[in-house]
Amino acid sequence: MPRHVVSYRPLEGEERDQLTTPPVAKTDEWGCAAGVLAVAAVLGCALGAALQVVFQAVIRIRFLPLVTMALLTFVAWRVAGAIRRTELQRRQRLAEDVAEDAAEVVEVWHPVVVQQDGADTLAFFLDIGGGKILALLGDDLRDVPEVRMGRPWLPSRPINDRDWQPPFLNSHFVLHRGRRSGRIFRIDVLGEPLALSQVVPAATFPIAGAPSAIIEGSFEPLT
Repeated sequence: MPRHVVSYRPLEGEERDQLTTPPVAKTDEWGCAAGVLAVAAVLGCALGAALQVVFQAVIRIRFLPLVTMALLTFVAWRVAGAIRRTELQRRQRLAEDVAEDAAEVVEVWHPVVVQQDGADTLAFFLDIGGGKILALLGDDLRDVPEVRMGRPWLPSRPINDRDWQPPFLNSHFVLHRGRRSGRIFRIDVLGEPLALSQVVPAATFPIAGAPSAIIEGSFEPLT
């Protein structure tokens, strides 16, 4: 049966750096938003001009390109605003982890691992017992430091990423993470390789914006 224990310890130097240093090669959010709005404006204007030419006998709106441009720009602005709010929430959770100065340590024995298919990023859900599911999400999982036999292993990046074996496909491991941000610091591998239980369809579980989360649930209805 799967089981887990949660404990806490002070942050180590490198972990604090991970929480305070922005991700490498991240484009400025407002730059992205400006790019999205510019593309939306151009596409909206082009769409309106095309509609005006095709339906000029029916639609007598002189400023149709401006109307479609405004509509698409408004939609793009709402999307960019939602992305910006998500980024601000992420930064707030990182700051809370730094202020709390404690890493959450989740030790897991014999988890039941399910992979969610059809998502844009990696999505694994682990039944860790006690009515809890550990969600591990995002392509950055491949770069999480892995420790075996007390020695750090460099992340293995196979030619085909589909052949990558997650370190948490293991009968006993310890995951160190930021409790509020879900940032994963490292995974200590202590047991034996574990087979993936099953692959479930997309949207079986909700995917949050954090790389890790502990949610309520069990896999009993899935088996």
